[in-house]
Amino acid sequence: TMTETAPPCRWQIANTGKSSSGSISMYYGDLTSMTFACGHNAGTATSPEITLMPGVAYSLTFDANVDVESNTVYDTLDLFVVVGGQEVLIWDKSEMITTDTWYSYSVDLSAMAGHTFHLRFSFNTHDETSNESTGIYIDDLEITSGCLPKPCVDDLGCDDGVSQTLESCSLDGCEYVVP
Repeated sequence: TMTETAPPCRWQIANTGKSSSGSISMYYGDLTSMTFACGHNAGTATSPEITLMPGVAYSLTFDANVDVESNTVYDTLDLFVVVGGQEVLIWDKSEMITTDTWYSYSVDLSAMAGHTFHLRFSFNTHDETSNESTGIYIDDLEITSGCLPKPCVDDLGCDDGVSQTLESCSLDGCEYVVP
């Protein structure tokens, strides 16, 4: 599901000539101007439901080409898991390189084992200026698992980098509580 506040700027699956592989990618911007200069604009792209088997470690990887302002106040890009209607921030633009080049990113999704959730990319310009660059491209999103629990020796070894989850180490490996 894709939402927008200022069409024609929005998330869309398109053949823009920019992808990390294949011919299409998910793009945020205006396909006609190939910018996101639509005034103050924002949008979300939400995946279908995803259910992960309990008790094993998972990783989400994706490629991104981000051509927006590099600071973390404007042109924010966030990635959430939506569990039971609640957004849990798992990644944001502060962890990336903002340049018109493809980079790969990885997020620990082990806390989502045994849960049904959605992934949601959210972009917001927060202003009407400096929006003339090409925007954001996301490609090759993949969830992988080695089908084994995440091993640990203490609770710190289970830290998934998500401030809203509670991690603990047990004899069977890492265990997580998602609020």
